[in-house]
Amino acid sequence: MTKYVKLNKQRTKWNSALYQVKPANVRRHPDEILPQYNWFPVEEHKKQLPDQEIYYHAVDDWEVIDGVVHIYYNPTLISLDRRRQILSDRVTDIRNRRLASGLTFMGFPFDTKESTYKLVLGVTIKALSDPTYTTYWITEDNRRIKMNAEQIMAFGSAYERFQNEHFMKSRDLKDDISISYYPEQIDINSGWPSAEYYPDFQPLEVLE
Repeated sequence: MTKYVKLNKQRTKWNSALYQVKPANVRRHPDEILPQYNWFPVEEHKKQLPDQEIYYHAVDDWEVIDGVVHIYYNPTLISLDRRRQILSDRVTDIRNRRLASGLTFMGFPFDTKESTYKLVLGVTIKALSDPTYTTYWITEDNRRIKMNAEQIMAFGSAYERFQNEHFMKSRDLKDDISISYYPEQIDINSGWPSAEYYPDFQPLEVLE
């Protein structure tokens, strides 16, 4: 949709905001004769934004060519405080998605729901108090396994490390973002902790 703008008589500055539609006072005139009334159709030239959230299009230059005002925009960073907040929120989102995606223990996939954390804590406490304790568990791919007390404690430790390491990574990234003048240059997607834990124990027993 064509936009319109009014210029001063010298055509050196705008005398209006950009109109989304042709103004009522010149609506009856074709675009070709609008310059007689100091109104001009607009053609905008915008470079692609590197990031839709942290850049916006700012006017860099404009000129009149053959009765059309050509406006040139360049990507411009939003405020530093807002960029820091957006990058910090993105770190939180990455952390939460990773924490919800499950972990692998001794080659078996396990879910990381809040209810599962509570169950893991319960069996870990029992294994700490009774070295002969064993338990059964259903993996995320629906296999039934048996764990002894030593394996259970390592299992509980894997859950604790998984959560703690991700929170620490998140905290470190947010600290870096909070002091950076260019937080968008920080690679927030790499260097996250592994979700795989392989303690040096005998393989878990899979039950038929």
